[in-house]
Formats: sequence, structure tokens, C-alpha cells
Amino acid sequence: MISQFSSIGTILASTLLFLMGNGLIGTLVPVRAHLDGFSSLALGLTGSGYYTGFALCCIAGPLLMERTGHIRAFAIAAALTAISVLALPIVVTPGAWFFFRGVGGAAIAILYMVIESWLNDRAGNENRGRILSLYVVVNLVALILGQWLLLLATPASFEHFTIGAMAYCLCLMPVAMTRLPQPAVPPLPRMRLTSLFAIAPVAAAGCLTVGIANGAFWTLAPVYAQTLGLGSGQLALFMTVFIAGGALVQWPVGRISDGMDRRWVIAALCTVAASCGIALGLLGWFLVRVPIVF
Repeated sequence: MISQFSSIGTILASTLLFLMGNGLIGTLVPVRAHLDGFSSLALGLTGSGYYTGFALCCIAGPLLMERTGHIRAFAIAAALTAISVLALPIVVTPGAWFFFRGVGGAAIAILYMVIESWLNDRAGNENRGRILSLYVVVNLVALILGQWLLLLATPASFEHFTIGAMAYCLCLMPVAMTRLPQPAVPPLPRMRLTSLFAIAPVAAAGCLTVGIANGAFWTLAPVYAQTLGLGSGQLALFMTVFIAGGALVQWPVGRISDGMDRRWVIAALCTVAASCGIALGLLGWFLVRVPIVF
């Protein structure tokens, strides 16, 4: 079993590195945009640029993998991501940032495709769950570590962008050195969103809703924390708690959903998440305006 997991070590190492960079840049961009005077609309558009590129490359990305193979597609995507990050402090306008974040989102989608298709190829029925669990753990640890990279410089400087680009470049090394055979690229499937909604309407609607909420949170939560007067360390802790909370509930929610109608579980979780969002907004407003003596 140890040899089975060590065989995917290079893939997981690349995952750790590129998601550390992604965690840093994902929090840094809205904070820096706010410092540079972007309006609320411009902030939202900047976040939309990333997810627009990500969604579009979910369609175009498999074509690149089919043409170049997994390793070359990964190298191209990592290079594009680093370039898109390094360009941000050079041209600081909402339109340019929308474009650069779109390029970055498209490249990140390809990185995810390569990593996950490779892991799926290496996993068998006897160890698939454990491999995917390990992958999720690496994801969450990397995103948390990325938040704490904020402490290495001030958000107003260019150093953070350089650090993020370095992480994207470093993630090339494990994949480039791997001895694992590249997976065979399967025939490209046709995407039918209408069929997806017809087969599983609640699940599809839930994914759509969660995507909208998560996109808004990752774009605006760092700015909200910044307006409350949180420093870099407190901002990193704020985002870490969010990521860690999502990790801790995975197992109990999974157990609960196995024993009852999953539609009720989805509805309950959406209600809890909405309530927490409202409470967070009201609590932040209260802490800013009411002096508290500990």
C-alpha cells in the first residue's frame, strides 16, 4: 500500500505547490484590488474573470490534453498561470485584471484536469477512496498554507505576486521528473447541461448555488475582513478557519447523508451556510461600531 501511494507522490507534490500559490493569489487579488481603489463592481468583475476562464477551459482544456499529453499540458498551464500572476502588478486596471484573471482561471482548470485525470488513472477499485481522500487532504492543506504566505510581505508590494508565480513554476518540477506513464486520453465526451439537470435536478441546482456563493465569498470575504481592520495575520487566520471548517464537516456530513434523503441534507446545509453568512455580516458590523473591553 505504501508503494501504491508513493507512486503518486510526485503528482501530489505538484498539487501541493500549485494550490499553495492559488491559495495565496486567490486571497491577495481582492485585497490588493481594494487597496488600489477598485470599486465594488470592479472587484466583482475581477473575480468573475477567474471563474469565466475556469468554466470556458473545462470545455477547451480536454482538447489541449488530447493534443499534447498530460505533462506538456500541465507545463503550458503552469507557465500561463505564472505569467498571468506576474502581469497583475504591471497593469493595474479592472479591465486588465479581468483578462489576466481569466487567463489564470483557464490555466488552473487545466492543472486540475491533468492532476485529477492522472490520479483517477492510477486509482483502482481497491484504493480509489483512499487516494481521493489523500488528494482532498493535500488540497486543503495547500490552500491553508497559501493563506499564511500573506505574512511574507505587505499586500501593497509586488513580492506576493512573485511568490505566487514561484509556486506555480515550482509545481512543474515534480511532474516533469515523474516516471509514471501518462494516462491515455479517452474520447472527448459531449457536455449536455440540460441532460444533467434532467437526471439530477437537486444536485445540479445545489452545485450551481454553491458555485455562486463560493465565488462571491472568495472574491469579497478578504475585502470584507480588510475593511474590518484585520491585519495580514488575522486575515490569514480568517480564511484558514473557513477552509478548515469545510474540511472538518466532510466526514460527519457524509455519514449523515448515507442514512437519510440527501435532498434534506443539502437543504439543511444551505440554510446553515446562509445563516452563518448573515451572522458573520452582522457580527462584523457590531465589532466595528461597538467598543468591546475584554
